[in-house]
Amino acid sequence: MQTLVYLVGFMASGKTKIGKKIAKKIGYQFIDLDQKISEKINMSIADFFKSNTETDFRLIEQQCLIDTQNLQKTIVATGGGTPCFGDNMHIINTFGASIFIDVETKILVGRLKNETQNKKRPLLNNETDPQKLQTLVENMLSQRRPFYEKSHFSIQNTKHTADDIIKLLT
Repeated sequence: MQTLVYLVGFMASGKTKIGKKIAKKIGYQFIDLDQKISEKINMSIADFFKSNTETDFRLIEQQCLIDTQNLQKTIVATGGGTPCFGDNMHIINTFGASIFIDVETKILVGRLKNETQNKKRPLLNNETDPQKLQTLVENMLSQRRPFYEKSHFSIQNTKHTADDIIKLLT
């Protein structure tokens, strides 16, 4: 079984929830890259974006990603944009197995609608209008999908995703 696994996909695709479930079932540790970044910068990512650029964030994110390279028996949930910056997707694929968790756009929009109202997703500009949010997600997803598709595996998010991923890895 692969000892270092990266889950990639768009924001709200379920990477953290699925990653925790997989880790628990197979006895691995779980790391949420966004949480590691928040710990490193000593603030929430949303607060960081209030006074810093996306490039500033991506550079810190990349360093946190590189810091995972020697981990064993670990599931890492990456941020939605992690694979899309610099050579991050190459780094991910070199360090471990990568799995793209693919979710339909309409499902993503439904999940993100409430989150953006709570200001958890700075790149969505706190958009609350459903049609504008739909367009924003579609545009971002079309830019990010080519990076996600470089993953070793791709899987649709269903109620059995964690079990399906465990089967892929064994």
